Formats: sequence, C-alpha cells, structure tokens
Amino acid sequence: MRVEVNRKTKETDIQLALSLIELGEKDQSNKIEIESNGGPSIESIGLFSHFLNAFLFYAGLKVELKVVGDLWVDAHHTIEDIGICIGQAFRKLYLEVGSFERFSECLLPMDEALVRTALDISGRPFLYMGGFESNTLSNIEQSYLEFWNAFVRESRICLHVDVLRGTNRHHLFEGVYKSVGRCIKRALVTQTNIQSTKGVI
Repeated sequence: MRVEVNRKTKETDIQLALSLIELGEKDQSNKIEIESNGGPSIESIGLFSHFLNAFLFYAGLKVELKVVGDLWVDAHHTIEDIGICIGQAFRKLYLEVGSFERFSECLLPMDEALVRTALDISGRPFLYMGGFESNTLSNIEQSYLEFWNAFVRESRICLHVDVLRGTNRHHLFEGVYKSVGRCIKRALVTQTNIQSTKGVI
C-alpha cells in the first residue's frame, strides 16, 4: 500500500511517497533527501532527519522523501511542510486500511528520558504536548515540535504526549518521535470491523 503527496510553495518543494511496511519485507530503509534552495543552511537539518527516520521505522512506515527548502532562512518552513505532507499521506493510508485498532499508548524510556504517548486515529485533530517549556527551546527545537502540529492537523488524529523526565535534549526529542511511531504501529493493527460506534472514522 503506497500513497504519494506533492507540495510546492515559494518556501518548499516536496515530493513524498509513503507506504506501509509489509510483513516479511526486508528493505525497510527510508530515502530522505533535504536540501537548501539558496545559500548555506543557518540550522542543520540532519538531526531532524535522524528523528524522522526513527519515527517512521517504529511506525512501520517507509518513505521516499525529496525536499528542497529555504534552509538559508531557517528550518521552520521545511520541517512544518514535511509534517503537512506526511500527515496528508498518513491519512490516505489509514483510510485505505479501513478497519484498525485505532487506540494505542506507549511508555518509552530512552536512557534518562521517559516519554508517555497516547493516540487515537479518530479523524479529528487534537494535539497535547506536555513537558517542554517553550521559552527554553531553541528555534530548531521549536520546529521539531511544530512537525507534530502539522502532522496531527493534516492526518486528523488525536495525540497526547507527556515528557515525564529527562535532561538530554537529544533523548527527549528522539523519545517523542519513537513513542509516537510505536503508537501508530499498534493503532494500525487491522481489525475485521471499524472501531467506532458511529461506524466510520
């Protein structure tokens, strides 16, 4: 099962193909290419690519992603637009799956960091992100969280994330991306009937 999303604005040009990893599939590698459309990047996008790859791996998703963005301004537009495109593609995927577990939760430790996540593929967007003080975050760290705003809005899922403890910023953010991925994989387990009293997601 594979879906494609393309998005082109004055800030970014994104080509995306997203697919579910099939049982027994050996090639689970993601192809992520992110480049600047102007001068040198003010902020490195490499760590975001690392987090994104972890999210997709634990979600059981595979991506082919090519992005040209205005990284010479900063990473915000590029990361947000990637979130928009992956969110739109994920919505297409779960609607094709049709009947799935829907709810899931995860308590994920990453060394000293601990992240709790709960998810509902509900068709209604809502995001709660607790444990980060916005006034202590750098611009790039705020963009790491902005990805989730865009993803949740476009995929129309309900997502609650609480960072319970931790001191290493890398571990905190990677814990968030991995825990959401684990929740998505669990929530997409197929069922014979639509898991909704309304009869539709």
